[in-house]
Amino acid sequence: MGFGPGSADLSVKQQRKLLDLQQAFQAHQLERMQSIQQQSFEMQKAYLGDTPDKQAILDAQKKINEINLKMLEDRLDTREKMQAILNESQ
Repeated sequence: MGFGPGSADLSVKQQRKLLDLQQAFQAHQLERMQSIQQQSFEMQKAYLGDTPDKQAILDAQKKINEINLKMLEDRLDTREKMQAILNESQ
């Protein structure tokens, strides 16, 4: 689906709505990717030392999994919102 500005079959209003959705989506995803990176650092710290901190590693991985699930849900929700902006012929 090409929703970028200037897409041939989209009205200006549709293009603006789609762009707004895309910008909001990207902002949320960036925040979540930063959270995943932070959890990865925490996990790396938990691996250091003579004995890895098993619980800290598992907790960090659970948080990463939760964030990834939220990212997937947001992708699916955003796709539905984009589809709702289009008419049947688009």
